[in-house]
Amino acid sequence: MARNGSTALASPAFRWVAYSAVAWTYLLIIMGAIVRASGSGLGCPDWPLCYGQVVPPGQIPSIIEYSHRFLGLIASGFILATCILWARTHNWSPRVVAGGATVGVLLLAQIILGAVTVKLELPPYVVLVHLGMAEILLGMLIFVAAHASPAPRLVGAAPNRRFRNLAVGGMAAVYLLVLTGANVRANEASWACAGFPLCSGQFAPFGIDRLMDIQLLHRFFAYLVAAHLLVVVARAWRRERGTPALRTAAGFVLAALLAQIGIGAGMVSMGVPMVAQVLHVAGASAVWATIVGLTAIVWRARQSAGEAG
Repeated sequence: MARNGSTALASPAFRWVAYSAVAWTYLLIIMGAIVRASGSGLGCPDWPLCYGQVVPPGQIPSIIEYSHRFLGLIASGFILATCILWARTHNWSPRVVAGGATVGVLLLAQIILGAVTVKLELPPYVVLVHLGMAEILLGMLIFVAAHASPAPRLVGAAPNRRFRNLAVGGMAAVYLLVLTGANVRANEASWACAGFPLCSGQFAPFGIDRLMDIQLLHRFFAYLVAAHLLVVVARAWRRERGTPALRTAAGFVLAALLAQIGIGAGMVSMGVPMVAQVLHVAGASAVWATIVGLTAIVWRARQSAGEAG
């Protein structure tokens, strides 16, 4: 086993379970968006049962809400299995056990918060926190999945510290952008600005309306985040040729970013139907997942080169 047990050879089972945990968590976030967009959050007014039954009544809101809970059960099983296999792969290293325990505590907090959200009848900012915690959990699972993956092949120098910081900055910026987007939804400001890139025909009409200000802040922050991600992508393609996997990861970041820009522009130009709301959350989560994945590759490459510290 290499230094700190960081590059222990992961079993195929660990790799498969870790990837599955990431996939199911992403699907769970999308299902949560479907619940929110369809107004099915109170389709089951009690928790964990639905109208006191194990099988929900045959009405659409109840089926949608209960499907979200069922997906949560599946995802939770994979997440817990991932934590156990992660610790076992590293011979129950205290550091890895602590990391797995952190993931487990976050999962438990999400379950409790989901129950509280139902009990309090979906207060907007509790829903926002619920989404924020779900994205953190997804990000942590992606890093664990990186542990389960072979170290990226190096054909030259590993990514330097400057690029690492650039990637971490992009990761933090995207997470904050997801929260500002959730804040727009919580304040029902999605349609405060009509049109794109202008806001109701104006460039920056701040101060006219509170909801318009919320929408504008989200937009302008999105422009800054998009610019930062484009710098990350360009640098990965042009300067980080020593780690071929980074160039592939940068391609995924760019694809997710362009798709999300298209979805967002379409929403404010043609209205905010349920499908568009779900796609916007799915796109935001995809941008988040891809930049986290890129950062995890940077971390693994530096680790395998003995530069992680």
